[in-house]
Amino acid sequence: MRKIQKSSEFEMAEKGLKKLADLLKELRGTKSYEEVARATGIINVNIQRLESETVKKPNMYILKALAEYYGINPFKFYATSWSSENMGNRFK
Repeated sequence: MRKIQKSSEFEMAEKGLKKLADLLKELRGTKSYEEVARATGIINVNIQRLESETVKKPNMYILKALAEYYGINPFKFYATSWSSENMGNRFK
């Protein structure tokens, strides 16, 4: 059986998801998942999955709702989850 190696783009995406998860945890602080879910209309399991890096392709509408709730520019999430190198590779 052939061993599959991670591509550099996949590794960058994994690092970006880790940064995104860390940022979301920091922003949520001491608030519960349920509190954020009620305020945003997002199911609390989706918030947990983002913070635990289970979601590999975050939904832009969920990120936008979280950004509005936390009072930050949604671009911060996108900039956090994708490195500039990875963004360059995506648009070639």
